[in-house]
Amino acid sequence: MAGYRFTTTLYDGLMIDFDDFVTLETERGKGYAGQLFDHLVSIAKEKGIKTIHLNSNHQRFDAHRFYLNKKMKIIAHHFRIEL
Repeated sequence: MAGYRFTTTLYDGLMIDFDDFVTLETERGKGYAGQLFDHLVSIAKEKGIKTIHLNSNHQRFDAHRFYLNKKMKIIAHHFRIEL
């Protein structure tokens, strides 16, 4: 499942921002996530979008390996404050 939205920032302009990108544990390793990711890349290209962003918690090592294999780069730390 992918939860995403189209967002515009001053730095990147129009982009796809993943809020959620998950696969059931029992379905991992079957290529579904790769197919879905590639489909979203196709959507971005069709719309002329140059970047896709997502946040991932530090401990999600398997997810990070997947993202890095898809040529994503770690470009920032994400900060927040709960009020």
